[in-house]
Amino acid sequence: MKKALYILGLLDDKDLDWFAGSGKKKTLQAGQAIIQEGQPTSHLYIILTGTVSVSVKGRRVAVIGQGEVMGEISLLDSRPPSATLRTETVTELLAISFEALRSKLSRDPPFAARLYQALGTFLAQRLRSVNLQLIVGDGASVDRLADENEADEIDPEVLEKITLAGSRFKWILAKLGASKGD
Repeated sequence: MKKALYILGLLDDKDLDWFAGSGKKKTLQAGQAIIQEGQPTSHLYIILTGTVSVSVKGRRVAVIGQGEVMGEISLLDSRPPSATLRTETVTELLAISFEALRSKLSRDPPFAARLYQALGTFLAQRLRSVNLQLIVGDGASVDRLADENEADEIDPEVLEKITLAGSRFKWILAKLGASKGD
């Protein structure tokens, strides 16, 4: 849920209300593709409940769950996704069309600034994690090392926003009537 916390923590309440009101809740059965590697996607997704497998070139690289955001890189660079995302369990998603999101971004500069800052913060954290993985070479060790480093270096202002983000995610779940799930 780390990605959602970075993103939701930097948005404000009216931004989240817009996401909940503009997105569509979808329920997918286990084994359904959400995003296909190399195939254009037209939505940003937030996992409300369930788990999703991430694979690159047919190799499973991660499993993500509640609160994770998918499709953000294609939103930013307009290129087809570099990974396939497939549900592992019954999964509820909030799907926000790129068309609606880009329209909101173009007409609401403060929202755009908050969202781009949130995406940039998350992607910077992901890059740090990948760099650490290249050095360590072991996914489990990377997570442990990243957590140890982050525990000592989290800016108190960011920590406060991450705490607020958890409450905001619960608000989105309640507003959309999503299952409690995980």
